[in-house]
Amino acid sequence: MEARPALKPEQQQVFEKLCIELPEIMKSQFPDVPDHDHYTNAGAIGRFAAAHEYKTEAVIAKWKAWIQWRSTYKPHEISETEETIEKQNESGKLKWYKYDKEKRPCLYYRMRFHTLGLATPDETVRYFIYMLEKGLKEAEKLGQTKIVVVYDRRGYDKSNQDPKSIDAGKQLTPILQDYYPERLHCFYVIGANWFYRMMFGIVKAFVSKKTLEKISILGSTEDLLDNFNKEDLLIEYGGVTEGDQKFAEKVKKSKRNGADDGDESEDETELRKLADNIYKSHGVEPPKLSDAM
Repeated sequence: MEARPALKPEQQQVFEKLCIELPEIMKSQFPDVPDHDHYTNAGAIGRFAAAHEYKTEAVIAKWKAWIQWRSTYKPHEISETEETIEKQNESGKLKWYKYDKEKRPCLYYRMRFHTLGLATPDETVRYFIYMLEKGLKEAEKLGQTKIVVVYDRRGYDKSNQDPKSIDAGKQLTPILQDYYPERLHCFYVIGANWFYRMMFGIVKAFVSKKTLEKISILGSTEDLLDNFNKEDLLIEYGGVTEGDQKFAEKVKKSKRNGADDGDESEDETELRKLADNIYKSHGVEPPKLSDAM
């Protein structure tokens, strides 16, 4: 099992108190919600406590909101047979494949396979949650509690540009932070060109400091080898296995595949116009390129 970090005496005291109080709150305030242990086990309580710096009132409030959201949205019941899940799965944008050196499941997020108009912001959010639930189940099998993400922007061009992605991101970010605390180990970014840095200026306004600290900008796919074994990477990312042949063939046929920096295939004039429009629509002052990160 993944080792939990040692707690300071005062943190340990808060944690132990929560382990006593939360099951009682569960029984009295959420008697009809099934699977009480899912919400009151030490791992769940520990994640919420760590995410909210062991401040008892904040932990209890966020924990209760989590129960209400999960029992209403029912993310664990999202099925791969739903039409919106099927069509987004077929796009190949998101894919779980093996794990890092510590056996944390890895989600590949490949922006060149983003299809304009394929899904509404709500459908996009639902798909991400479905994929996250799937990955967390795998993490549990591996004795882990966290995942890693490889966010690949290589080959992204104006045919993939979707201003509604910002809306989906604004919806998804608080869900991930509030209802899946301490689930992300690291978010690796490949192909972080100037457009990504500009858009990050919007996204980071909605992301907690803790999450920002987990974002790692990589110069190339070779940098992944610091945290991954070759046999556990997809072929395109330096892997040595022959798995996922369908994906490999799709990459070879993609005219947009190739540049690590993500710049060569993009019409910068069009992207700059898009960036300005997105900033204007969200009431955000465009940062200078040197300050975008």
